[in-house]
Amino acid sequence: MHVPYRVTSQLQSDLIGGEVPVSFQLLPNVIAALRAGQVRALAVANNTRLAALPDVPTAAELGVKDYESSAWFGLVAPRGTPRPLVDKLNAEVVAAMADPAVKSRFVEFGAEPMSTTPDDFARYISLEVVKWRELIARAGIKLDP
Repeated sequence: MHVPYRVTSQLQSDLIGGEVPVSFQLLPNVIAALRAGQVRALAVANNTRLAALPDVPTAAELGVKDYESSAWFGLVAPRGTPRPLVDKLNAEVVAAMADPAVKSRFVEFGAEPMSTTPDDFARYISLEVVKWRELIARAGIKLDP
């Protein structure tokens, strides 16, 4: 049964309190509760195990094939931003992500830090739009105007 929540914090409280038996969560939202033993991770919906949860299997490892859903965050700029500025920002992000202290901080919060080129990131975003548009259409989900 789907139980919609307006705010993640209430879902977390209900999950920890046993009001909700299972939930799909972004790892940063529940990593503290996992570390405190208040909740237990059953699987990750990533295509690989997460560095922050190396002992938690992927859904595919548990027999749920083709099940992948992961959140990602990226740095974007307005359309028309001069390419030299985009390249400079990208170089700074790549340098930051290569810093072991920065990388370990991301992992500590349950993120999988990475960097790429602006063109590869644009292609990734386009693929994500197509993927989720097709899934929404196949599932017959109607979006509110």
